[in-house]
Amino acid sequence: MYLKIVLIIALFISSNIFALNVKVKIKQYNNVTHVKSLYKYDKKNSKLIELHDKNYITNIKAKVSKQLVFGMKLSQYISVVSIIKFKYKTLDANYLHLEIQQMNHKLIKFKKKIHKSNHDKILKAYPDIKIDKNVKKYKLELKELKKMYGDVEFIESGVELIAPDVASWGGSIPVTVRSSIEAKSVRLFVQVEDEYINIEDAKESDMFVACEWTQTPYSIVDYQVRIRLKYSGYIRVVIEAKDGKFYTARRYIVIAVAGTNI
Repeated sequence: MYLKIVLIIALFISSNIFALNVKVKIKQYNNVTHVKSLYKYDKKNSKLIELHDKNYITNIKAKVSKQLVFGMKLSQYISVVSIIKFKYKTLDANYLHLEIQQMNHKLIKFKKKIHKSNHDKILKAYPDIKIDKNVKKYKLELKELKKMYGDVEFIESGVELIAPDVASWGGSIPVTVRSSIEAKSVRLFVQVEDEYINIEDAKESDMFVACEWTQTPYSIVDYQVRIRLKYSGYIRVVIEAKDGKFYTARRYIVIAVAGTNI
């Protein structure tokens, strides 16, 4: 009997130590809706911080009037304290419904009222990023990319990848992906590099998927997320367009202080 009571208390404490805090702000300007969301765990016991890393979010879905307007698959390379921003083409509804899946298979549902602006502000559904037609296509020998896309050619144009050149802490690095390409899929990759590699001698090794954004009829490729890296290395975004072409952009980030064990 005593053991059962202890187990019940332990389960209750463990479920509350890592309670997920969700904060969402939504602004709607006629044809475009802006969403800024914060996902943060309440760590009440610093001794259990290692367990905290195992509770990261694996999937986020946002629905309006039962229509999927945003979807995102996350990995351990996404910051534990996640700030995720996205936009979608406005639907006439009063609430945004979020479904958040954790690694422990726990599903959290969250509802937020949509704030509709009184100002008639017409925004372009897609960022105005032009594609340079003179850019040469080239193939990448990266194992993960070839496994996912096959032996295809990539165009390094039409995609804006924004990230700091130097990150003071590797645990939370802001990354923005923007494009006017009609996308079929959008993926962000990270490279895991050796601790002692120099920038001048850096060579691309295998890359891993940090996150993937699901494309819907309401999607706008204008995403912001925070990643975490232990060592300096490359990040790369790959957009598979609806016309079958592949577009990419990459950046090298120097990590001053490691922010993860991965």
